[in-house]
Amino acid sequence: MTGARLDIDDPQLPFEQVAAKIRAAIEADELRVGEQLESVRTLAQEYGVSTGTIQRAVRALREEGLVTSWQGRGAFVRRKPGEPEPVDDASTGELRRIVEGLAARLDEIERQLAELRG
Repeated sequence: MTGARLDIDDPQLPFEQVAAKIRAAIEADELRVGEQLESVRTLAQEYGVSTGTIQRAVRALREEGLVTSWQGRGAFVRRKPGEPEPVDDASTGELRRIVEGLAARLDEIERQLAELRG
């Protein structure tokens, strides 16, 4: 992202401006799902702000669900604004298996209670 300097006349806080610029890059497909953001230091130099400002911007984007980050690995684009959260098929299958197992156990408990009642 070139020309990323912030507008000192913008009423938004610097971290909000950075987050808005990264969000816009995601919306415009300049940054795609799965793509890694530049390092905090690189972004700080590019935007002319402190690393703390970049960390706040990334945190805001993470809270929006647009990026995900891991200590020591960096931040990655998770989804575009307005897109639903991605569904992990493996997790969905696991949840379904758990619910079906609980339903079977509940059926068995209800059967046993009916027998006890007579």
